[in-house]
Amino acid sequence: MHNIILILRGIQALLAVVTLGLIAYFVNWVRERIVFGSLDSANFLLFDSIWTLFIALPFIVFSPKFFPALAHQYALLGVEAATVLFWFSAFISLAVDTSNIGECTVCSVVKAAIAFGAFEWWVIFR
Repeated sequence: MHNIILILRGIQALLAVVTLGLIAYFVNWVRERIVFGSLDSANFLLFDSIWTLFIALPFIVFSPKFFPALAHQYALLGVEAATVLFWFSAFISLAVDTSNIGECTVCSVVKAAIAFGAFEWWVIFR
């Protein structure tokens, strides 16, 4: 059972890296062309990728083994629940904000980021 969970955490990390790359490209593209900034929902999905890679996954994977005092069951549950809610709200809000987006390269990138974000949520929610 422990191996299956580690495999799911690895898939979760891989999906977060892919989503980070896609959404960072989109945010950079928007910021280069629009003076006032980028979409808040895109920035939130960018935050989710960083949160998952650098805070949630290391805490969930390494704290039970190396820092057992920090690995309280409610702390682990809270981080996991926050991560699930973050991903769900991020990919839904970005999908709504870009619902009438056209057919271009960057449009395909943001659609792929939404799809990977949804799949990331599904993997975490399992």
